[in-house]
Amino acid sequence: MSLFSISLYHQTELYNLSGTMIEEILAYNKQFVENKGYESYITNKYPDKKIAILSCMDTRLTALLPAALGIKNGDVKMNKKCKVALFPILSVA
Repeated sequence: MSLFSISLYHQTELYNLSGTMIEEILAYNKQFVENKGYESYITNKYPDKKIAILSCMDTRLTALLPAALGIKNGDVKMNKKCKVALFPILSVA
């Protein structure tokens, strides 16, 4: 077996895995919508705690940051960016 054929084999396996993963994700989403799982996440566009948080978009912070700050969906506006730089925020309220 050549290096090229091994590489193609791994790419095919990766494609098959990702195809299966996508199908699982879509099936879960279908059930989520049918069971109205989104209803507990409904909120308005104004954060309850009137706070905006600028954060790194690191995926490890998805659940960690709200848990560490004691916030839940709808409490704050959270803006996740790549390479967050701290800068003065001007209030116009």
